[in-house]
This record gives sequence, structure tokens and C-alpha cells, in this order.
Amino acid sequence: MRARLPTDPLERMTEHLREAAACRTPPRFSGPLLGEVDLAATPAAVRVARSYIRALVAERHPGAALDDLTLVTSEVVTNAIVHARPCPGGTILLTVAHSGGRLHVEVTDGGPGDTGPPPLPADLPDLGGRGLHLVEALTTAHGTRRNPDGTATSWFELHLGA
Repeated sequence: MRARLPTDPLERMTEHLREAAACRTPPRFSGPLLGEVDLAATPAAVRVARSYIRALVAERHPGAALDDLTLVTSEVVTNAIVHARPCPGGTILLTVAHSGGRLHVEVTDGGPGDTGPPPLPADLPDLGGRGLHLVEALTTAHGTRRNPDGTATSWFELHLGA
């Protein structure tokens, strides 16, 4: 049996809001929220996330380490798109907050995806797999958590700098 698609505009809006709310778990940071954006879980979201976070933080904290922030955001968003399921509605959620001289960034997705393709032969050159090493090297703290609703959140913190 096929699912019934809402035809009434109010029904469609309600369904869209319900889907968008699926990734909105309570953030685990203190301090003011700088911004939050739903991104389509597609490769283009990586570019959008970089531009969004760079503009958002540069406007409020001109001395921040924008290159490191942009690179780590790119890695975490890419991992969410490549290795996880999207939230209902086909999105991931990027959240940015400021607290005590540091930025706290979260990327929430729909939770673990499929197991993925089989491993590549060992004699092939590595084409990826260094993202978490970059996150480790450039952040002051990072981690992941599984949320009660089945979604997953990857987060990191960076010092704002001078």
C-alpha cells in the first residue's frame, strides 16, 4: 500500500515541519546559539556548510581560525552524508554555538547507514579515510553521540583565537 501524500497546503506544511523536527534533538552545549540550518544530505551540502559557517562566524568573531573551522566542518558534514542515513526529509542539521571562548559545532544525521561497500584491496592507494585524523588534530574536543530518537550527532569544539 502506498503512503497517502498530503494535498492540502496546511497538511503539506505540517508534514514538512514534522520531518524537519526529526533531527532537532536538544543540543549539548551551553552558551548562545549562533545559527542552525537544515542541509539537503547531498554532496552539495558540504560547500553550503562551509560557506554558511564561515560567514556566520566571521561576522561575529573576526579573529577566529576560519580555515580550521571550515575544514573540520567540511569533514564532519561529509562523514554524515557518506556514512549515515539522512534525517526524515532527506536532511542533516548543522548547529553552531559559542561558549567560553570556543565554538561548538554539531552535525546531526539520521543515524548509522548501511554497512557500505566491501573494503578495497590493500594495494590500492588510500583515497580517503583521513578526515577523522584532521578533526582530531585541529579541534580541542570532538565526539559523537546516539540520540534517543535514533539520530546521531557528531560534534567538535575549536578555540576562537585572538
